[in-house]
Amino acid sequence: MDARTYVSRLLEDLAHVTSGEEHDAFDPTWLRGYVAGMSCAAQYALEMDRKEDE
Repeated sequence: MDARTYVSRLLEDLAHVTSGEEHDAFDPTWLRGYVAGMSCAAQYALEMDRKEDE
């Protein structure tokens, strides 16, 4: 799977979990950690893709 597809899927999942109905189902502390983890995963995927292009 290429980095763009991977990041796109991460962002779709992130949007789903942070949507109105889902947002209320999660503990705020867990949700902050989840958002941080998804952001970090997306960043790593893009960095790896950049290094492969070099």
